[in-house]
This record gives sequence, C-alpha cells and structure tokens, in this order.
Amino acid sequence: SLNLGFAADPMIAAVPGLAVVGFLAANRDGNQPGGLFVQRWVELNKEDGFPWAYADTKQASSGTSGQFRDKPAMLATLAAAGTAPLSLSFTVDGQAVTQKVAAGTLHLAYSNFTGNDPKDSSQIKYLKSTNYGATWSNEVKLSASVALNQGVSIAADPSGQSLVVVWRSFDFNSNQPNSLAYATSSNGGNSWSK
Repeated sequence: SLNLGFAADPMIAAVPGLAVVGFLAANRDGNQPGGLFVQRWVELNKEDGFPWAYADTKQASSGTSGQFRDKPAMLATLAAAGTAPLSLSFTVDGQAVTQKVAAGTLHLAYSNFTGNDPKDSSQIKYLKSTNYGATWSNEVKLSASVALNQGVSIAADPSGQSLVVVWRSFDFNSNQPNSLAYATSSNGGNSWSK
C-alpha cells in the first residue's frame, strides 16, 4: 500500500514478458503530495492459469507542496531488432524472479499544476525509463507558455526514436490563445524541440 488517499488516471503499456500500469496517487489534504507511480507485472506462465504476477510499485515522479501531477500519458517503445533483452529482477510471492524482456523505453508525460487555484498555470513535463520503471531520467519541461497546459498524449514512429508529445493550452491568465501545442524528439526523448 502507498498509504495515499486516492489513485486515478490509470495507463497501461505492455511489452513481451512485462506489463506496466501507471497511475497518479495522492492525498486530498496535501500533507503527502503523492506523485506518479508504475506497477510492474511480470508474465510468468503463458500456458497454465493467470499469466501475470504483481512484481513491484515504483515512483516515477513525486509531487511537492503547491505542485500537483495530473493527466499523465505513457508509451512503451521497443529497441531496434537485434538489441539484447533486459534481465529484470523481481521478488514475486517471496521468490526471486529474473525476467528477460524486450529492451525498450517507457515514456511518461504529464501536467504539473503549480499553485492551488484551478486557473493557475501548469507545465507539461516528460521523463523516461530504459528499464521499464526501475529508474527514471530527470524531468524535462516541454511546454513553453505560461498558460494552463493539460491533456497530454505521446506518439512514436516504429523505431521509437521520433517522438511527439501533444497537449492542449488554455488561456486563463496569460492572454495567449487556446491552442494545441507540441514538442518533438528525434533521438528517443534525449532532447526536445518546442
């Protein structure tokens, strides 16, 4: 248990041998700001019984006082053909399990609301994991405006190198027009053009 008051905005990504369920969790009172989490489920038995077993829950991004993560999107991309698989270690039902899964990247983007007023600004942030959530890159701010930004979506080409993150910008306080905004990456999320 995360000992948080609620969970919301579920997402799922799956690769051969592993499923990742992403979600946000927090408390309504703000004492524990919560954040974004991923649960990892390993595929243990394809032929007999329920094939998935809960492995662990990892925190991808933590909220802070006066900031709240919301409206996340998640995407898994696979590495190029011929790339060696990853060996991930888990404890499942008290037993050590090493699972080989296709190498790839888990991409996560979300709205980061600043302040307590619903009309305060928000930013679109991005981070990635090359081990399906065990560790995460530093967060990168993708939005350039001071408007309210939310409703993020992520897409990639088949190589997983060309990415686009799209979101909606709303004009509440900034005298900027309501619009769709985007950022692109041509190197698998290592750098972004806005």
